Amino acid sequence: MLYTYDDQTYSDLHKDAYGFRPRNDGWDKLTPVGKQVKWDSMVEDLDLRMEREAAAEAVAVEQFEVCVDALVA
Repeated sequence: MLYTYDDQTYSDLHKDAYGFRPRNDGWDKLTPVGKQVKWDSMVEDLDLRMEREAAAEAVAVEQFEVCVDALVA
């Protein structure tokens, strides 16, 4: 099995995915397979978070443009 997780960047990925650094979450006690499963789950969660943030940004831009149009008119 090819492992793509990285012990050195685990904390960074966790922070990006959930907004905070992990504390005593058992990462060091996981097997390589367990680490890979958790890593893959965090990557999926980060992807979802990025999609939600992009959608929220698009809504904010649209609302801003409506306000600007109203001020100009």
